[in-house]
Amino acid sequence: MNADQAGNFLICTILLGAGFTLIGVTVLIINNLFSKYWQPLKWMENYMPPKFIDSVEPHIEEPAVTK
Repeated sequence: MNADQAGNFLICTILLGAGFTLIGVTVLIINNLFSKYWQPLKWMENYMPPKFIDSVEPHIEEPAVTK
């Protein structure tokens, strides 16, 4: 692989990453604009381990009732 091929590979990789990121952001923006008609997308819920999800969500403990 010479320098020209390596440069083309680097540029194409960067442009593909930027393109996929732009597509993902566009899908999320369109989904949030029309979310009153359907449920919003929750992509990261399925990828986070349960321990991380439990630590992020606040837990409200009810006060102990004493008699």
